[in-house]
Amino acid sequence: MPVLQAAAAREKEVWLMVEMNSFILNKAPEKHSGMELPVVNEKGTFVAISDIELKKESMNEFREWFMETNKVVSKFDGFLARRLLESQDGSKHKIVVMFRDSDSFAKMRQSPEHVAVHGQAIKFMSRPPMPTFYNVVAE
Repeated sequence: MPVLQAAAAREKEVWLMVEMNSFILNKAPEKHSGMELPVVNEKGTFVAISDIELKKESMNEFREWFMETNKVVSKFDGFLARRLLESQDGSKHKIVVMFRDSDSFAKMRQSPEHVAVHGQAIKFMSRPPMPTFYNVVAE
């Protein structure tokens, strides 16, 4: 594809790439549960990626719960996106949460709403989530 065509295609579709271990999320912005995946162009955007181990019998219920709790988490100042990822074979899961900055993420984590959501999440898991924190440094 010639350079100009590639640039034009890039302007029409914004791609968000998060690569961690064997997981790759490469999606064009789309509607999902009433929220659009944001264009990540704010230097310093904060990302939390948590490895989670779900109980096999709770997977379907967890998906529904996750979409419902997005309504709670999305109300916080600085919130950009929250996604549940599943490996292609369905055996591994991660949660990706994006906030404007680490301060707004920290405020959300200290809220009573987050404490309640986190307490509910643990009930679906075999072990507590294992988060790793990142800053977006390039697009």
